[in-house]
Amino acid sequence: MALDRIARRARRRALVASLQARARAHRASARARRDTVRAVRRVQNGPRSLATHAIAAGLERTQAAGCASGLRAAARRLGIRGTAARIRRTSTGHTRRAVTVWRFSRDEVALMAQAYRPRRPDYQVAAARLAVAA
Repeated sequence: MALDRIARRARRRALVASLQARARAHRASARARRDTVRAVRRVQNGPRSLATHAIAAGLERTQAAGCASGLRAAARRLGIRGTAARIRRTSTGHTRRAVTVWRFSRDEVALMAQAYRPRRPDYQVAAARLAVAA
């Protein structure tokens, strides 16, 4: 009797764990789709950050930062400055410091993507998409 109850509880725990893992995976994929759609819409409307352009080209948030730094290096080589914008960045949960950030148009990003030579295959695909985006 006690063994049946222990077995039922173990089976139930395993079912709940698999359901939670599946829900977690679905939430992650939905978040990635939302990020991409939102980034595409933002990029069409005006100058945005390089990471936003990379997300719009199909990279995930974690990969977009690495691609953006490579594009930033290409921008320095080409002498592309972008448009300055002032934002208030939160640090340590409460301090809102005013910082200058740089936004780039689709045309500027397309020029950078042509000069950008990434090694990683997913960055290469994103660079090709960014080059034809303009």
